[in-house]
Amino acid sequence: MSDQAPARPRAATDLVTIEIAKEAMNFSAGHFTMFSATFREDLHGHNWRVACEITAPVGDAGLCFDYNIVKRALKALVDGLDEKMLLPGASPWLTVEEDGDWIVARFADERIPFLPRDVLVLDVRNVSVEELAGWFVERLLAEERFEGCIDPDGGYAVAGHSFGAFTALAVAGAGIDVDGLTAHCADDPDDIMCGAEELLAEAEPIADERVWASVPITPGGATAFGDRVSELDVPILVIAAGGDTTTPVDEDALPIYNGLTTETRYLGLFPDAGHFTFTDICMLLADFNGCGEGYVDQTTAQEVGNTLVLALLAEARGFDTQPWWTAEHEVAEVTAGSL
Repeated sequence: MSDQAPARPRAATDLVTIEIAKEAMNFSAGHFTMFSATFREDLHGHNWRVACEITAPVGDAGLCFDYNIVKRALKALVDGLDEKMLLPGASPWLTVEEDGDWIVARFADERIPFLPRDVLVLDVRNVSVEELAGWFVERLLAEERFEGCIDPDGGYAVAGHSFGAFTALAVAGAGIDVDGLTAHCADDPDDIMCGAEELLAEAEPIADERVWASVPITPGGATAFGDRVSELDVPILVIAAGGDTTTPVDEDALPIYNGLTTETRYLGLFPDAGHFTFTDICMLLADFNGCGEGYVDQTTAQEVGNTLVLALLAEARGFDTQPWWTAEHEVAEVTAGSL
C-alpha cells in the first residue's frame, strides 16, 4: 500500500500566468513617436524595460514550460536594440533612405540624418510601446523552437491602455461615429478627441475578425465611438479607475461600458486607482495620476487586474471562471452585464 497522496485532478481553471522580467532584458534606445503626418515628439531616449507574460495550462508534472528558453530568446532581441536610434520602417508618415554616408529619415518637411551605425530600422508603423510589444511577439514566434506554441489561426485577445484601449476596442469591432464626434466637438471643442475628426474620417477601419476578446484599460475616446460600441460582439472587460483625471471614468469608461451589448461584458472598477496605476510609469514619475500616496497600492491593483483579465480570457475559451468574478477582490468592484 502506497502512502503517496493521490495526484490532484487539474481543474478547468488551472491556467497560470508566468511573468518573465529580468534586469538583463532592458535596453537603452532613442526614438520619437509620431501622432499625425505633421506632428511628432522631439527625439529622445528611454531605458526600456521588457517583460513577458505567458498564460498556459499547468502540465501533469506541475510545470508549464521551460522559462529559460524564453529568457534567452528575449535577451538576444533586446541586445540587438541596445544603444540604437529606432526608426519605423512601415510608417505611413515617415520614410527612411540611404543618402551617401547617412541614413536619412524624412518626416513632413524635415530631413533628419543619422550615422548608419547608430540606426536600426524596425518593421513597425511607429516606435511606440504598442508596436514594440507586437514586434517582440512576432520575433519570438518566428523562431523555430517556438513553432507550434501558438495557433496562428486561433485568433487573438487584445488589450490596451488609454488610447491603446481605444485601439483595442476599434480592432475588436467598435465603429467610429465621425458625424457624432463632429457634432459633439461643436458644443465641446475642448474634448480630447476634438481635432481628430478629419483624421478619423479618412482612416481605414481596423476591425479584425480574428479578435475574440478585448480588454480596454482606462480607455479614452468614448465620444469618437458614440453608440457604435454596440457593434462589438466579443467578450469585453473594461478596467476603469475611479480617480482617473486623464480619461475620467464618467466621461469615458462608463459611457463605453454602458454602450456595450455583447453578451459577455464586465466592468472592473478600481475606486482608488488613477489613470497610470496600471502602467509602469509610476516607477519613474511618482507624481502622475494614479501613482504614490492617496492611490491604491499599484502592485495589488495590477495583480487583481491580471486576475480579471485572465478570467475573461479563460471564460472566452470555454472555462468556468465564475469563482474568479464573484471573489472578493478588495480593491476592485466587478460588474457583469448592465449597470
